[in-house]
Amino acid sequence: MKADVPEQAVANAEIPKELGTTSEPEKWNVKLGGHVQLDYVLWANASESIPNTNNYFNFRRLRLVADGTGYDVCDFRLQMTLEPEPFGDALPEANLTPQVKDAYFTMNEIPYLGRFRVGNFFVPYSLEQVTNDTNNIFLERSIPTQTVFAADREVGFAFYNSSQDERLTWSTGCFIDSISEGFKKRLDDNQGYRVSGRLTWLPYDNDQLKARWSHLDMNPLQAGQYDDLTVGLNWYWSDRTRWMFDWIHPITTEQTLYGATESDLLAMRFDFNW
Repeated sequence: MKADVPEQAVANAEIPKELGTTSEPEKWNVKLGGHVQLDYVLWANASESIPNTNNYFNFRRLRLVADGTGYDVCDFRLQMTLEPEPFGDALPEANLTPQVKDAYFTMNEIPYLGRFRVGNFFVPYSLEQVTNDTNNIFLERSIPTQTVFAADREVGFAFYNSSQDERLTWSTGCFIDSISEGFKKRLDDNQGYRVSGRLTWLPYDNDQLKARWSHLDMNPLQAGQYDDLTVGLNWYWSDRTRWMFDWIHPITTEQTLYGATESDLLAMRFDFNW
């Protein structure tokens, strides 16, 4: 005598799959993201020699990002700009050409070497410069970092690795120097190259206070001295949403472009990414 089996139980029973029909996990996955920074800046006090000291609002960053992983050991990223150029750099109708920021492929977990990356990305030099814009503590990078002593994104390759506890890190790479930011080309028989590296050590964890004195001495070049004091507050709504408030007090000496100046700016930013 055969016992009755409910139809639902039969429907829910696992049916063996034939050889070769077992589904495999996705080899590649891609996700779309973005980053938006809305700035409002007030010139509370400005020296008369400084031009264009009007209060202003602008999109400091307006980015689209596509990144993902493959085979659990690779990752990739493409980031394009949508924000207009800073005021005065070009006519409004010429400001809408997207630029390539990040465009790289990374192979991870390479024995003894760690990670290998090739493409367009930050040269491993200066902590403040290589910190992603979504994690910067201040609205802008310091004077010596911003396009003066620290290289920006360039085309090349690099290796990254760290100790097991990640308190010690090291990286090195080789890059093609002075690539066009907009077109990512360099038409020149004399292609320059940059070799760069970083070594960092974190002795202990500590709570990253928001106050900074920034100094750039150009007196040896008869170009004066630039300083600024920045203090402020960051209010984090979530890990991807924050309000940023900075008071910036720049000071320049007589030999600088605009002479001896002393000003005060109040800046606010709403910053979110996904």
